[in-house]
Amino acid sequence: MPPAARPHAQLKRRGSPVRAQETPAKLDEIDRPLIVGAVAYHPRVVIVWEGFNEYFRRRGLAMDYVLFSNYERLVESLLEGAVDLAWNTNTAFVAADTRLKGTALILGMRDVDASYATVLVARSDKPCELSDLPGEVLALGSRDSGHAAILPIHYLSRQGVALGSIRLLRFDTDLGKHGDTGDSELRVLRALAAGEALIGAVGDATWAALKAERRAETDGLRVIWRSPTYYHCCFTARPELPAERGRRWLELLLEMSYDDRISGTTWTWRGSSDGCRETGSVTRTWPSPCGSRATSDDPPSLRRRRAPARGRPGGAPGCGPRSSSPG
Repeated sequence: MPPAARPHAQLKRRGSPVRAQETPAKLDEIDRPLIVGAVAYHPRVVIVWEGFNEYFRRRGLAMDYVLFSNYERLVESLLEGAVDLAWNTNTAFVAADTRLKGTALILGMRDVDASYATVLVARSDKPCELSDLPGEVLALGSRDSGHAAILPIHYLSRQGVALGSIRLLRFDTDLGKHGDTGDSELRVLRALAAGEALIGAVGDATWAALKAERRAETDGLRVIWRSPTYYHCCFTARPELPAERGRRWLELLLEMSYDDRISGTTWTWRGSSDGCRETGSVTRTWPSPCGSRATSDDPPSLRRRRAPARGRPGGAPGCGPRSSSPG
């Protein structure tokens, strides 16, 4: 069944930024493969991107991919023109869009990335709510993770929680990967189980995947609050990307449906011109909120408590729905 026949998989085609910019393609660019950059947060991303290559090749658009160890390097490569498209987290998109003075293009995202959310989790045997946080410990994922660190603080502030009275327990693991590995979120859940924090923040997709897998880290825990939805991962391009190349990429991307399988993974996409606004409004208030290059600390009112390394759990989930992320 084509995507248009599925109500939950409708594609946003109006107002797509690729239709608004008209940079012509040079003759030598038409035959050049479209270079896509992504972060290698897990070995399985190679299989997924090989599937992408095959999908687009069969449809007449040559592409290739380049993998990076962190999003900061990926963003720099996008800005320098070393890659045409970058598969970015929301935090990485904001970094690129800020450098491009608000002109970055979004050329596709998954349905799940257009409705991402953060959940706050607590122990089932200890009744609590957000109003109980002052004076207690809040566990957060790595500080460059939009869903497990940056946005939770933002939403708690909007809920009227007195941030200055909260002690933070941060798990700054795999910095530069913006929470894709899922390592820091597993540590958040373990800290809750051990009684080291009252409430912890994780991505709703992480929580759902771990519950579905019946992971021990979720035992005895429950969701006490869910955030409004926001944008997560997306394909990002510079405004200089030739219009016909961007248009063709988006057209083929939006043709992916539940009937298209890449290396055993099912995909549905939506293209949108507006995204990551929530993350952008938060991260732009801090000098350097993301990644291993971050030099700023938390807002002065927040007191930190560093967490010791505990060994990385194997098979940790990554960005988005854990069985369907390109990286």
